[in-house]
Amino acid sequence: MSDKALTAPSFLLTLPEADLDGGFAVTYISSRDEHCDTCRIYPDDEVLDEIGGTDVSDCLVEMGMDEDFDELLEGVGSWEKNGSEILIRDNMVRLLETYITATFLGCHPQEVLRYILTLAGVEKYVLAQDEFPVKPAFTVDTQNACEAIKQMNSAWGLDTAFFYWGDTFYWGTAPEQEEVYELNDQNVLDMEKEGEKWTADIIGVPWLHHSQVVIVDHEKLIGVGEITKVVIRSSGGGFCDMYVEFKEVPENG
Repeated sequence: MSDKALTAPSFLLTLPEADLDGGFAVTYISSRDEHCDTCRIYPDDEVLDEIGGTDVSDCLVEMGMDEDFDELLEGVGSWEKNGSEILIRDNMVRLLETYITATFLGCHPQEVLRYILTLAGVEKYVLAQDEFPVKPAFTVDTQNACEAIKQMNSAWGLDTAFFYWGDTFYWGTAPEQEEVYELNDQNVLDMEKEGEKWTADIIGVPWLHHSQVVIVDHEKLIGVGEITKVVIRSSGGGFCDMYVEFKEVPENG
């Protein structure tokens, strides 16, 4: 996986009532700031006639070529734009659709998080074990659970990432990264820096996700980067554009 790239990727879409291997365009976004990975599906007229209005509650999008495909996103779908597009969201949808009104007394962030996650029906989660000061009171006034966590981070002065990976919620930590992808002259089409942010246009790969680490061995940079955003766009006609935003980090993390 670490050196694999897709020069002309295709996409597969699995729905409860249909399996599609073409006839749609894709926009996939994995962003640290947005917290929820999304994939928009744009069916052409023929495919829309086939699947329009059908059940999209459980969706799987895969990306690959030559019968070798990897999961891009599995999540909950909904029809958007008057039934012309499908928006697929990862498991963060549970938090986006759960609203919180509560006051916490003598609390630290992990106590607030456990209450929020329980209310949202989240059973699998991993929270950073850092110690934080206890606040006498913290109030959430009718916000969805995702916004409530943002408010909590702000109240404690934290810039702590939180997101779903598969079926597990992470706050202030991340799943162990078994392999590290390398951005190099073989898969990077262009790379530019603006402020502290690097943006690399690359040949398509389906397994990059925000908060992952990549090795960079390019004429413009040699080092290690932490991904903050991944965007993949396909036209549905074989063209695919992918870019990765990352910040340079020390090699030891």
